[in-house]
Amino acid sequence: QFVTNTETYGSNKNTNSINVNVTARDLNLDKIVIRLYNSTSNEIRNNVSSTSPFNITYSSLTDGIYYFNSTANDTKNNQNSTETRNVTIDTTNPLIEYIAPTESNNTNFSRTWIFVNVSITETNFQNVTYRLFNTTGQVNVTTYTTEIKNINFTALPDGTYTYNVTTIDKASNTNSTATRTITLDTTFPQIQFV
Repeated sequence: QFVTNTETYGSNKNTNSINVNVTARDLNLDKIVIRLYNSTSNEIRNNVSSTSPFNITYSSLTDGIYYFNSTANDTKNNQNSTETRNVTIDTTNPLIEYIAPTESNNTNFSRTWIFVNVSITETNFQNVTYRLFNTTGQVNVTTYTTEIKNINFTALPDGTYTYNVTTIDKASNTNSTATRTITLDTTFPQIQFV
């Protein structure tokens, strides 16, 4: 059976290793075999031990989906196997960048809204968070768990605002846009005769 420190079924990791720890109980234990498979179910590693527990760390793995299981045999040819678990290795940060019609940095507009649009490239998307601040602090933080790639902050009073966007994948890799500044000014200049 799998024991402590074994990767859980369906887990996502941002390191290039998988740890498997197996315990087998039998007075006549012959061997424990741990097998690692790639995403096309080809066996890529096969390790054998005659003692229990048997702990192994598969390292230097590339990004992708891996499967592992274990079988224990005794000297009487009795055998038992664990379930097969899968783990996704993802060591790559998501890609995120502003795209049109997001305004350029340090711009001024006579309106009450800020529209932010981004492009996100990520296979194992978890969420995206849009943050808006004014000169006194946080105005809005909105997180989506689906790939909503834009937001329109509306009904904003005059002032200077900063905003940025952060995306996180299921393996906790993260990336953020640069912070941009925009000034909203809907107040007409005052003029009078002297």
